[in-house]
Amino acid sequence: MKTTTAQDLLLELEEPVSRISCGINALRLMTSGLELEEDPYADGLYALWSYLQAAEEALHAALSTAL
Repeated sequence: MKTTTAQDLLLELEEPVSRISCGINALRLMTSGLELEEDPYADGLYALWSYLQAAEEALHAALSTAL
């Protein structure tokens, strides 16, 4: 049975966290486009982006603390 260390876990999380960050950035770009077009769904998409952005910042803070 392999014992996973905290360092191993952080290394395993690096790629998935990066992909999540890219997705959140893409969501922000889509939100900007909808805002420019004055689309009625822009506010909802912005709320989703804002929520995910805050969660991402909390995740990065927790990972930094773990290091």
